[in-house]
Amino acid sequence: MGKKEQYLAKHSKLLQGLRSKVDDIKLKEEKINKIMESPEEYAEDFAERMIVQFIPEMIKARIEGEKLARLLIDRED
Repeated sequence: MGKKEQYLAKHSKLLQGLRSKVDDIKLKEEKINKIMESPEEYAEDFAERMIVQFIPEMIKARIEGEKLARLLIDRED
């Protein structure tokens, strides 16, 4: 297996790992009345919690995506 194929396999495994973390997100139990009173506030709070919780993974995914893009741009077929 060549260097590019090895990197693609590694990248794919990394993305699978990141995806499994997202799939494991547990929604905070809230009373429906509280959510309905202010859905925008609930959504903002939820988004903020998720960003803070997953910021290391987001950064890692961005860096790995840039590496993959560079590899694909620079490839010699």
